[in-house]
Amino acid sequence: MGPGFFPWHRWFLLRWEAELKRITGDPDMSQPYWDWIHEDSRMNVFVENIVGGNGTGVNSEIADGPFANWTTLDANLMPVKDKIQRTNGAPIKPRPGGMPMNDTGIPQFLPEVETLAEVLSRPIYDSPPYNDTSHESFRNGFEGWNVSGCYLHNRVHLWTGGQMSRVMISVNDPLFWIHHAFVDKIWYLYQQRWNDQPYGAYLPISGARKGHNLRDYLDPWPVRPIDVLDITTLGYSYQDNDYVDLVAQGKIELPRKKTIDTSKASGAGKTQAQEHKS
Repeated sequence: MGPGFFPWHRWFLLRWEAELKRITGDPDMSQPYWDWIHEDSRMNVFVENIVGGNGTGVNSEIADGPFANWTTLDANLMPVKDKIQRTNGAPIKPRPGGMPMNDTGIPQFLPEVETLAEVLSRPIYDSPPYNDTSHESFRNGFEGWNVSGCYLHNRVHLWTGGQMSRVMISVNDPLFWIHHAFVDKIWYLYQQRWNDQPYGAYLPISGARKGHNLRDYLDPWPVRPIDVLDITTLGYSYQDNDYVDLVAQGKIELPRKKTIDTSKASGAGKTQAQEHKS
């Protein structure tokens, strides 16, 4: 948690995508993203030919799709007997060996578009003390800790449940990667909106703990936030003019807040796993 949240995950995604290209032998392969903000299509990744459906049975393990019998790893990278688990909106039940990402008082539904729009409207990227108690900042509002009142990124993890709700093993679920690709696109849209701010609206230059200042290294890589601010220099781009672009530009008439029905987690439909283009 902290200002380095976005740049750290941007570089992590790039390393992941590079590894996918190496394994598949396809230099044109691109990491897709999951648009979890569009009410009409946010559930359409939960189909057999994408990431599979919701978890079933006493352990909430997914039973269909290409990852149904996926071997999962614990925080020490050792194989465990658990398969990928999802609860998709059901109350979280803490399990041995892992803590939920946040308190279970967070609403058990995916983020609302009006909440995202409000966070994108904040011109201050981050604020002192640059941690989970930072008030009125884009980063903490989006990352979703404590006083932020928004719970965007964290809510998606907690709503999904299973491995996704536990920090150290969340990467076991392929949803992690398409979720964070969307997180990265939203950061890109924020940077575009506030591009008149110094350093692509990144703060702080100094004053945060190690690993979160503009020129600190993002452990464990020899890369700094300042090195990953411009995606064009990193060799990729995002498609324009989809729903979240219009939200970021203030061109969507925002609905009244309401609870989203996510009970149809395995319904078929057109995918919203859009491309992160390299």
